Order: sequence, then structure tokens, then C-alpha cells
Amino acid sequence: MLSQEIINRIINFGESSERLIGKQIKIRQEISVNKDNFDRHFTCFTNFEFKLTHFGIRMSGQKMMFMGNEFNYEIDSRCLIEFQENNNDEYILIEKLSEEVYKKTFLNFK
Repeated sequence: MLSQEIINRIINFGESSERLIGKQIKIRQEISVNKDNFDRHFTCFTNFEFKLTHFGIRMSGQKMMFMGNEFNYEIDSRCLIEFQENNNDEYILIEKLSEEVYKKTFLNFK
């Protein structure tokens, strides 16, 4: 179950997301079998970047959707165990996908 703090962060992010439309979004995704260790021995890494054209939250399935013209990226908000915000439009989100699999996503908007 999501903590009230994470629910509030998702709501705040959604309410302020309009200002991010049109910005470049750089995403670093890390999938690990060790929540406390996202180093190269436990983790698969992916990096990509695109222009954000739309952000939405799909209520059925509770997915946060980051959409571009040719690329989309989703985060399962039901699985979020961490949602960190930095001052410079940088965010770190960790999803617990199973008992042994964690996905850490770094979002950087420019």
C-alpha cells in the first residue's frame, strides 16, 4: 500500500506537470535484484531522452505516463516505495516490482 507521503507527491507532480510539457526528459532506468545495491553486479541500465508532449495518470492500473511523439515511458504508481524530488526538475522513483526486483527511475527535465 502506498504511503500518504508518496500519494501526495504523485498528486503534486501531476498538478504541476503542465510546466514540464515541451521540455526534454532524460530518463535513466535501473532494474536490480537488490533494493539496496544498484551497482553493475545486480543491475541492468537503460538511458534515453525525448521531448515530453503529454503527461497523464491512467486511473485503471494507476500508471504515470510520460509521452513523446515517438516514445512513451510508464511508472506503476501502485509499486512506488520512494519518490524523491530535487530542486532542478530532477526526480528519483523506486518501484518494487516483486519481492526481488526493483526499478529505479531518474527523471531529469531540461
